[in-house]
Amino acid sequence: MATMGFTDTGNKDYGMGTSANYAMYVKVVAPEDGTITDLNYHIRCTSGSELIKAVVWSSARNVLRIGGTTTITGLNWYQVSLSLSITNGTTYYIGFVRDSLGGNMNPRWDTNLGANYYGYDASNSYASPQAIVEVLGTQDVKFFANYDPTPTGPSLLVEGITPGKVEGVDWGDITDID
Repeated sequence: MATMGFTDTGNKDYGMGTSANYAMYVKVVAPEDGTITDLNYHIRCTSGSELIKAVVWSSARNVLRIGGTTTITGLNWYQVSLSLSITNGTTYYIGFVRDSLGGNMNPRWDTNLGANYYGYDASNSYASPQAIVEVLGTQDVKFFANYDPTPTGPSLLVEGITPGKVEGVDWGDITDID
């Protein structure tokens, strides 16, 4: 398992208030081929609760995958399932679209990085997430994706077994292959 995005804990609130249909995302570049397994968000809800839906957008800012949902209450890391194959060197936008349950929700950040890392779209759709309009800011909003790298290296094809990467095999221990 590997990560891409901002995995450290934020110490400042990005004030989203109670706006519905608000998309927020961070721009990431896949460091290798693999498969995203989930998206993670460091968020504080200062009153009530809020519902978010995980989304990954393409480099052209079109929806690639819509994942699961979770309810935000209090200050915590929130993880939402989502599966998507990624390609080394490709730009993705990972984030969410929020519903409006009336909660005052604040994604966390802590550093102004001086480059374009996060963005928002205040007129998206929770019911049916849409392409995003790129409005990037410089804060390191604490969103990241867990992903499984695509296996590389030597492989062994054995009849009846799914092909994959062979790891931790002492080739001297193999005595017979039919």
